[in-house]
Amino acid sequence: MVLDKTVEIVINGKTYKLCYPMKAIHGAEKELFQNNLLVTVAQGINGLPPNLSDMYTIFKWGIKGGDPEREYTDTEMEELYYTAVRQYDVITVFRKGLEAVEKSGIMGDTTKKPQAVLATPTETAVSDRGAATETPQS
Repeated sequence: MVLDKTVEIVINGKTYKLCYPMKAIHGAEKELFQNNLLVTVAQGINGLPPNLSDMYTIFKWGIKGGDPEREYTDTEMEELYYTAVRQYDVITVFRKGLEAVEKSGIMGDTTKKPQAVLATPTETAVSDRGAATETPQS
């Protein structure tokens, strides 16, 4: 069984695929404001859309990952993005990118709502042998 990790978007009658293999994830992280794809996507999922530049970056690297053989110039990529935004809207285009990141598997199990890491508070105790151990606080 082959899992499809792509998301399709039709722009001006042509179908494009957004996909996030590791090369696209790495490329996006180098350009994102926070240099962290997971933080950017988690904010988007939780209703806090990133800045417009990050939305473009998510789209751009999704398109590059969906068609790795094609070399887009900056001008071609920008025009494709602006056309998609005119045809849909910026949030719809961003959601397509989020869906592609989710399908990549980098976020783990996305069937559950993303939650903050809930760590049990710990305190460091010194055992009778002098080694530090962590003990959960009550």
